[in-house]
Amino acid sequence: MSNERLEWFELRDKECLLVMAHRTANGWVFSERSSWDLRWYDTLASPERLRRAEVLYTKTQSKTPEAIGSAFHNSVDVSSGIPLAATMDRLPFYSCFISHSSKDEAFATRLHADLQSKGVRCWFAPEDLKIGDKLRPTFDEAIEICDKLMVLLSVHSVSSAWVEKEVETAFEKERQQKRTILFPIRLDNAVMETQQAWASDIRRTRHIGDFRNWNDNASYQRALDRLLRDLETERGR
Repeated sequence: MSNERLEWFELRDKECLLVMAHRTANGWVFSERSSWDLRWYDTLASPERLRRAEVLYTKTQSKTPEAIGSAFHNSVDVSSGIPLAATMDRLPFYSCFISHSSKDEAFATRLHADLQSKGVRCWFAPEDLKIGDKLRPTFDEAIEICDKLMVLLSVHSVSSAWVEKEVETAFEKERQQKRTILFPIRLDNAVMETQQAWASDIRRTRHIGDFRNWNDNASYQRALDRLLRDLETERGR
């Protein structure tokens, strides 16, 4: 388990919490979310995973990531006697917040469905926003939780103030955590021609995935296969 970024479940008063920790220059930063509030994370909250998490949590009440990692590697499954490190399922893909213009929703909906079917955990506003949610705080919280911000760049999104704000949030997260968060793909040539400063920064500094021919099924599938390959975590390879 990496000492730079850790995730684990804790069971407290019969509630399952997803706990996340990442190392910054000023020490460890923690965040917690109820797994039941995150539908895109529900696939991790199976009874088997929760039982193993309970075994792990009983080994340490400490909020020290090193202690959690040590407990994980030194614990065994109570039913099988097999080390938890060998039995806990690995996450094959990074999770993604999908940033897009509502005018590109046909493509975004198709991509979201295909990613989900392949096991990529996605936060997608049309599916994951609840009635009454405050938009900006909800988006910021979801971006913080997800590993990557996948921005769908198009003639519509490069002029969207909402998409610009989400990309700026991803840039700030990159500066704080010193790791790559932004995961850009393009649907047309707009990002290569725009004068918008934030989009021009992406053009100058990032390799951009190419979905320009997404209406052609063969081209779309090739781009999707490349996307899935690049979303694989070290554990998934």
